[in-house]
Amino acid sequence: MCKITGIADIRDESDREGMRVVVELRRDANAEQVMAELHKRTALQSNFGAIMLALVHGKPQQLSLRQLLEQFLEYRELTMVRRTRYALKRCEDRLEVVEGLIKALNVLREVIEMIQSARDSASAKASLQVQLDLTERQAEAVLAMPLRRLTGLEQESLRKELEELRQEQKELRHLLDDRPTLLDTLVKELKQLRKQFATPRRTRLQEGGDDLVAQRAAAQRPNAEAQRLHALAAISSDNRLLLQSDGLLRIASPQSLGKLHLSGPLPFGDHGAHGQLIMAVQPAPTLLAFTSGGRVAALRWEFAAQQPGPIEKFLPESVDGQGEKVVEVLVLPPEDINFSIGLLSSDGRFKRIAAEEFRELSGRATTVLKLKDGVVLERAVICKETDNLIVASSTGRSLRLPIDENNVPLMGRTAQGPTLMRLLPGETIVGAAVTAADADVLLISALGQLKKLAVSNLRLCQRGDLGEIALRFSNRNDQLVDLRACDVELVAVETQTGSIRLQTDSLLAEDSRGTGLNLELPKTEKVTRLLPLNNQL
Repeated sequence: MCKITGIADIRDESDREGMRVVVELRRDANAEQVMAELHKRTALQSNFGAIMLALVHGKPQQLSLRQLLEQFLEYRELTMVRRTRYALKRCEDRLEVVEGLIKALNVLREVIEMIQSARDSASAKASLQVQLDLTERQAEAVLAMPLRRLTGLEQESLRKELEELRQEQKELRHLLDDRPTLLDTLVKELKQLRKQFATPRRTRLQEGGDDLVAQRAAAQRPNAEAQRLHALAAISSDNRLLLQSDGLLRIASPQSLGKLHLSGPLPFGDHGAHGQLIMAVQPAPTLLAFTSGGRVAALRWEFAAQQPGPIEKFLPESVDGQGEKVVEVLVLPPEDINFSIGLLSSDGRFKRIAAEEFRELSGRATTVLKLKDGVVLERAVICKETDNLIVASSTGRSLRLPIDENNVPLMGRTAQGPTLMRLLPGETIVGAAVTAADADVLLISALGQLKKLAVSNLRLCQRGDLGEIALRFSNRNDQLVDLRACDVELVAVETQTGSIRLQTDSLLAEDSRGTGLNLELPKTEKVTRLLPLNNQL
């Protein structure tokens, strides 16, 4: 229980007209300070969260407020179109009947003679259709016409109805053919609904209310976002974010980076950790860490300036406590770039998730891939619809697909994704890369056979195809261990005890028949992975 000083008395004066609470202050109290304390420490002001989950084209999606309104308006427009089509069909059906009745009334004596001379109702209907050029529906309406329709007043009402139906038909067709008119009608209906059902707002919107809620939350517990911003402000703008190949994350000055000798090729040896990612801290990048369990979390790298440590240290406790391994760290592109994120699992499934799902991640880890038992997330890649996706297996088999809705559709967070590559017995997925059609990819085998493959030499496939052999092994006991896009200047080939650092432009691009080159490795060494060294400075 909290105690707020400066209050002399509190009275509840609520009645049927609304809620009213009167707070009397002491003579020496400061009204603004008391009000601020009430907002901070009581439920005088509250926020209510909403999960806006909706079915969009039959698929469940979590939407923003703007997206929810857009989907609602799209649904209202579709409803109006369907309603107008139904009304037009009813109008035209009735118009057809009325036109037939009037045509029969104009030659009433001939109609009576045809009916009297007919053997039965079927022959009478056929005679009416032939002699008066009536449709089947019109002929049936004439035969069912009661005698009161023969009066002058009834005939006049039919002709009046005919004009009204023709006018209604014209208006309905115009509504369907002219979208601006349809939207104007939609706006009028929405305004009518507001007028009919809207009630006056009972709460008061106050400028700066969000700041008051934040102050109240900060008084109850430390604000993680405020701490993060404070840590970011303390970092010098000329410092660099460094993620090492051993998973160590730290903030380093340009001088200390120069002493680490992170650039240039190196022969095989124990060179320590490589600089997997080096980038400026301003503007502040957003780093996403994907785990083997199919979860993603925003990396709180700002705290690395205070104390460097392994990457798991800067993830939410919900990830660190599960023992999940970080399989990929991606830098989120700017908002003006259209992209999605693709996830490849070890059973050959692949799915894309829209970028909006990753813009507003909370402080906790979020599940983005529902995995079966024994299946793990193998690779996370940034996808653009103008690029190609290349997937490879341990046998050297590869699959090249265009990134579109047919092959790799956008899906929700918890979906497993369709099967991209069907695996043969004993075959495993080793990696995926997204690159332009005129770019290259790198493949590495366990025994050190490295190849730079031109993507254009791989044929385009469909989901579930066998693909083709991208690397033909020099040793029949060899197997592919990694596939990466060739979009960086340096790559590190890592083994159990050492590594080689290579410049990618020194490698010759080959077609699918090429065998690449064999790296000079000790016979006891086997390659574990191919690591792009992404220096974004």
